[in-house]
Amino acid sequence: MIHKAGNYCCKDPEHLADGDIVIGGNYSQHTPGTEIAADVKTLVIRGGNWGNVKPQPTWTIEGGNWAQIERCSHRRSNQVLVRNGLPKCTARCRHRSANPVETVVDYDRAVAEKNNPDLAQTLVADKRGIQVARYVIRRHVYRDRVLSARRSARETRNV
Repeated sequence: MIHKAGNYCCKDPEHLADGDIVIGGNYSQHTPGTEIAADVKTLVIRGGNWGNVKPQPTWTIEGGNWAQIERCSHRRSNQVLVRNGLPKCTARCRHRSANPVETVVDYDRAVAEKNNPDLAQTLVADKRGIQVARYVIRRHVYRDRVLSARRSARETRNV
């Protein structure tokens, strides 16, 4: 059977069978090196998103995205993955930047964020020597770690 599309993110695609051809679809997993469709021995993959999937050695890989990315649960864009089983990171996980990023905010935002522990107020002198309040939010940046950004070559080869 030929599979052209479908979203099987964070799931083991049970519909795949020996002899199938995959042209597209999302088969990505939240954890690098995840094995899926372990019982399928002969599979031809010509495209699709296979991020964090460990291909079976007998599969024929002709295309697709095979990047291995260690995801951080602190990133807002990864919240769907957290709901689907991505392990929660600790507050000081290895995805966190060493130095916080400072963002200067205006008074209205400072009032809105008054209970934010990352908000700091300092007094600085303006050009005329007048003391004015400066509001800064200091936050660490969390980034996913790319372990390998492998995209399969278009020629047929076994992995």
